[in-house]
Parts: sequence; C-alpha cells; structure tokens
Amino acid sequence: MPHSLKLTNGTATLASSILNLPDTFKTPAEIMRAAALVGQIDAPEKVEQTAEWASSNEREIALSEQSRDLLKRAVETHAAKLPPNKFTLSLLTQLGFEA
Repeated sequence: MPHSLKLTNGTATLASSILNLPDTFKTPAEIMRAAALVGQIDAPEKVEQTAEWASSNEREIALSEQSRDLLKRAVETHAAKLPPNKFTLSLLTQLGFEA
C-alpha cells in the first residue's frame, strides 16, 4: 500500500540529509533502497537559508511501505540530531510518530 509524503524544499532536504548520514544503513540492499528513495525525494542541490525557499516547492510523492519503513528507521536512528522545527514536525507526523 503506497504512503503519501508531502514535501517542501525544507522537508525534502531534511529527509535526504537523514538518509545520507553515515552509519544509517548496514547492508548493501538497504543502501540501494536508500539511494532510490533519495532519488525519489529529489531534494534541491542548492540550499537557501530563507523561510520562503524552505516552505516552497510543495509536492507529494508516493512511498512504498518498504521505503516508508526505511525512512522511519533512519529518523529513529538519528532522532537526537534532528532540529525541532516545522519541517521536522511535518516529517515526523507524516511518518506516524507521536509526541
């Protein structure tokens, strides 16, 4: 069953950054799935430090259950490194995390 993930430049950059943190994945298969997911997220290569830029480029992607679980596990692994902002809140909420 596909899961939708609503992205802005800010949430896409955050999700892609989480997936690219060292020691997140342990097997070649996980790394391959993560690479495909990074491609699907398609975060902008150039990051601008403005609120307008971070909130723009709204889009929605469909994630397979396996991709959603992979992203969710990466978020859990690196939760202590995540900034408490609206992009993190959006990503965590969409992945099913609760306060």
